[in-house]
Formats: sequence, C-alpha cells, structure tokens
Amino acid sequence: MTTLLKKHSIQISAAGVVRDGQHLYDFSALPAAEIPAQLYRNLGLSYPKFFKMDRISKLGFIATELLMQVVGEPVNKNKVALLLTTADGCREIDEKFEASMKDIPSPALFVYTLPNIVAGEICIRNGFKGEQMVWVAEAQDEKMTEAYLHSLFAKGNTEACITGFVNAYQEDIRAELSWVEAGT
Repeated sequence: MTTLLKKHSIQISAAGVVRDGQHLYDFSALPAAEIPAQLYRNLGLSYPKFFKMDRISKLGFIATELLMQVVGEPVNKNKVALLLTTADGCREIDEKFEASMKDIPSPALFVYTLPNIVAGEICIRNGFKGEQMVWVAEAQDEKMTEAYLHSLFAKGNTEACITGFVNAYQEDIRAELSWVEAGT
C-alpha cells in the first residue's frame, strides 16, 4: 500500500491563518464574512471572477492560493486531484436563491447552488485536471478520506492531492487543506 505524505497544510478560521504551523494572519477583530476578501487583498491577487463567487468558493480558492505558495508549481497538473468535505456546502447561497424566487430568481446565485462549485473554481484557477470529489458531511471522515486517497494514488493517475475540509456558513468559516503526495 502506498504511503501518503502530508507535505503542506493551511488552516483558515475566524481567528486567523496558519500555514505549515506558522501563524500568518490574525483575524479575530474581523467579521468572518469579510475574511476571504481581506485575504484576497492581502495577497494582491488579480482574479476579477473572485468577487462573483459564493463564500465557500472564495474560501476554498484563497486557502488553495495560500497552500500553492509553499507547494510551488506541480510537475503534472493533469495528475493533481482534489478531495474536499464540507458541512454546509452551498446552503447559504441556496437560502439566498430561494429568497430571490419570491421576485425574480437570480441566475448569478443559481450558478453557485451546487456544493462542488468550490472544487471547480479551484481547479479552473490552478489548471488541475485530476479527479475531484466533494463530500457533504459534518466533519471530514479520516478513514474514508485515507481509503479514497490510497485508491487515487494506486490507480496511477494521481501524483498529488489537495484534501481537507472547507465550510462557510453564517459565522462558521473554516478551511483545513493539505497537500498530499505518495511517499517513496
């Protein structure tokens, strides 16, 4: 069985940002809803589509940007997989879209009414073409995730995987991502 190595990690919460154990930002005085946009500005990014995204997509996008700063350029983007878990998925946008149906439904909201859109946004931005999966569950199931990762690497079409938990609903904002590679 392939040994899996977590090479890098990023955690974003209402308290701040920690990458590979190093505290990067403190956000304890900032409302949770503003954290992804503040990080976007702090990183000096230029990706206009960012401001059209829902909050979970913004959070996953920013967490991946911070992770990729330490990972660098993957050797083969066709073999980078993405495996995420979210507790609420796109629930926030679902509620806004439902409210918009009382008048004229908003197509701008409808685009984000699938929990896997966050994976699409990450893969489009980074050019990743490997397998993608988003599970909706209260917490990341470590045993199931590990089994799935072993399966991905055993097939030979995965060289690296971004895996973890991303959630943005009301005041809950959490991203815990890892860059995983097969060990030798």
